[in-house]
Amino acid sequence: MQEEKNAAKPFDRSTFIGRRTAVIRGVRFFCALSACRWPIVASAASAAAVVDPTANSPQSLPEAIRSRAKRWGIPFDKFSLDIRDLSSGRRLLGYRDDVPHAPASTVKLLTTFAALDILEARRPDFRFETVLWRRKGDGPEPALVLEGGGDPCFSAESLERMFETLAAQGVRTIEGDILIDRSYFSAEAGVEPQPLSSRYRRTGWEKRWQVGPDAMSIGARTVSFAFVPRAGGAADVRMTPELDGIDWQKTVKLSAGRCVDWDDRLGLDVIRFRDGRRRVVFRGTYASLCGKDSIHISLDDADRFAERLIRTVWRRLGGVWQGSLRSSASGERRTLAGRYVVAARWLSAPLSDLVRQINKDSLNAGAQSLFLSLSQERTNAASARVVARWLDEKGIDRSRLNLPSGSGLDGRTRVVAKFMGDILAAAYADGRGDAADEAAWQAFFASLPVAGVDGTMRRRGIPGVRAHVKTGTLAGTRSLAGYVEHPSGRLLSVYASVSGVEAMPGATAFLDGVLLWMTRLPLPR
Repeated sequence: MQEEKNAAKPFDRSTFIGRRTAVIRGVRFFCALSACRWPIVASAASAAAVVDPTANSPQSLPEAIRSRAKRWGIPFDKFSLDIRDLSSGRRLLGYRDDVPHAPASTVKLLTTFAALDILEARRPDFRFETVLWRRKGDGPEPALVLEGGGDPCFSAESLERMFETLAAQGVRTIEGDILIDRSYFSAEAGVEPQPLSSRYRRTGWEKRWQVGPDAMSIGARTVSFAFVPRAGGAADVRMTPELDGIDWQKTVKLSAGRCVDWDDRLGLDVIRFRDGRRRVVFRGTYASLCGKDSIHISLDDADRFAERLIRTVWRRLGGVWQGSLRSSASGERRTLAGRYVVAARWLSAPLSDLVRQINKDSLNAGAQSLFLSLSQERTNAASARVVARWLDEKGIDRSRLNLPSGSGLDGRTRVVAKFMGDILAAAYADGRGDAADEAAWQAFFASLPVAGVDGTMRRRGIPGVRAHVKTGTLAGTRSLAGYVEHPSGRLLSVYASVSGVEAMPGATAFLDGVLLWMTRLPLPR
């Protein structure tokens, strides 16, 4: 599910609170009308005087970045930068680039880059496989076994296709239990969702989608609520997929405010009944200027969610299920191999497509599934060792890296800006290699959200800026990593991160400003 929150439309975003809100929004709107500009140098010859590639003190920062940090309330000891001209190999700016900090979701770029390189080398056209096994005849064993293969993007539609195949074999009644085999990943992988309530705001809202990787994940174990404005001052609310035992409020009132942090204003609550039913209610309003948008929420643990979905799908197909669902992480199905036949198989999308989904929408469980799959043991520690060896082979300094997992959710994750810059440069350099490396680079580059177009950057369009960047958002972190197309035709890499709760109100505006500054920077020849 997504880690990222939906950002606002170009130059409308502001998270300042209290009396500062109106002031800051007004300033940014004024800037959008070109009344204020980032200072730029007059010629390429003077660029070297403006940019110190080893700017480790505020005084050595470009004046444009210094002034923007002050304007948006970003302390100079709370951000790090690494900016490079990849076409020439020149480092343009490094600021506090050796200071460890939490990268949030930008670390997914390390995970997905490594996966494209390592998994494809291990097995060309790498795919995850999910298998549905059917019991031969009667017996005390489970009637069906759904064996997970770690597919991070296995969806409700994928499950329905598998059960359609089962129904096409003449099965109408499932007599017995259904076993989900989750043994592809070790028990350490799972993280159950936290209870959701309206109290989760700035520092806890991310708990709504905090689910761990699952060898038999279905739709990231989340439901989507889409809000569709209509006449009459209300928005229709549609839930996907619709599940047995889940009810929800079908309409919310519209408001005339800007589309800024609209999901925070909904005041979402989940009413939990003793019999397992759930009802989702929205106590706030939805901004009409947002158009159609959606949020994704985890309401159940893995087994309950799977059981709801299987019952819903099988009933829709006209079938009857006389049993319950249970799961095992011990590989129980393999001990019963002679008693089962394959009823259906499902192959995941190609790795390049999976990486695209993970980076565009910042899918945490998906990134972690890829990370675990890097090692034969499929554990965090083993996969971290694989990544370490891979970095060593590429000559990338990992001395300041701490990688307990692959999604960025783990608060112990630490990087330095120079390391992230090295990763971006290495991915670009690989694209200048053989055909396989070039294909991996193209898949990696295409997976990055495009500012103002798609993914987690779709509401952060910046006039005149063509940026392909992965965003990172946690309670005390805002970051971005990726590439900017310079007007000269050169490709620049950027890693920028702001840390500290006190810096969060203006962090997004500051980071967007860094992207804008990069496009206006005359480059040395």
